[in-house]
Amino acid sequence: MMDGTAFDSDSLDKWTVIDVWGIWCGDCMRDAPYVAALSTAIDQDPDLDFLSIHVPASAARVSAEEMFGKYGSLDAYFAEKDYSYPVLVDTDTSLRSALKIAWTPSYILVSPDGVVKGYRSEFAAAKGEPIKDFLKDIAQVKAASN
Repeated sequence: MMDGTAFDSDSLDKWTVIDVWGIWCGDCMRDAPYVAALSTAIDQDPDLDFLSIHVPASAARVSAEEMFGKYGSLDAYFAEKDYSYPVLVDTDTSLRSALKIAWTPSYILVSPDGVVKGYRSEFAAAKGEPIKDFLKDIAQVKAASN
């Protein structure tokens, strides 16, 4: 997490939406206000967690400047944008590789038993109310899994 807290997959004991993104990614920056709204909405659901993973563009681009651009750090970016949600930093692309992420931003729905149950990308490119629609989709997947 941004505060240096250790993380492992055992921490995923509820339905979890994982947001995979990077400051270097233009589509991710367009999605950022939607992600903040999604995080806030998920905070209202006691059966759903939210985890954001910031990834470098490649394993060769892991300096602070390459990862965080003009902001220099996630803390500076979050302070400027007034965002506040948990972020894990994938410093070497190992998480990106393990999750088989080919495109950012990516949003993954993971069940409490660790199974990927849903995927989508780019809220900013969607029509209608993408966050509300995504939350409805999540509710349907959760209901079908019970």
